[in-house]
Amino acid sequence: MKNYLYILILFGVFCLFQSNSRMGKNINTDSNDLWNGKISFSQIIFDTVYGTHYCGWNNDTSWSEWHMEASIINNKGTTKSSLNGWKRGGGYDTCMAAWGAIRDTTFAVGNAFAELELDIYQGEYGFTIDIPACSGKTISKRYRNFVLTDTIVDDVSEGDSQILVEKQKVGSNPNVLSGSIVYDTLQAPHSRFIQIWKWNLKKVK
Repeated sequence: MKNYLYILILFGVFCLFQSNSRMGKNINTDSNDLWNGKISFSQIIFDTVYGTHYCGWNNDTSWSEWHMEASIINNKGTTKSSLNGWKRGGGYDTCMAAWGAIRDTTFAVGNAFAELELDIYQGEYGFTIDIPACSGKTISKRYRNFVLTDTIVDDVSEGDSQILVEKQKVGSNPNVLSGSIVYDTLQAPHSRFIQIWKWNLKKVK
């Protein structure tokens, strides 16, 4: 489970960044302004973990996506978070003198309602919306000589967070705020870390 621990650490760092970031206090938006639209954030991790089996195969491969989204109507948001992923590994296990494999699948979901907070000041804007925690299961299947021998089910969850965007330039139409931010990083030769923010908001009042 080393790979899932690694993922949770990255999630913890992201949540710490989100919780420590705050919007500026200088606001020139009308408190009666109303916005409609959609906001989303995805954090995707591809990873190969080496040396995970003492007397078996050399590595496992994994993928995970932590996704958050909000549908906004008149500043009121229907929000959702989800966590999906898998881990795969297989090979000859010298300890049990047989071919072995693991197949792990993770899924979790959470839903809530939240209020959009949006500020425009001196040609720049930022916004934030709270996102609920999600909870679900990790199902771990173990195989020996191509036969399923064990299934382990563990609880999994991610705490509540925020989608936060700051210091974006207002375009030619201040009643439409849209954009995207993408960070795509190779953490190691076989590990990729991607974060994607997307939003499209239209002022209705």
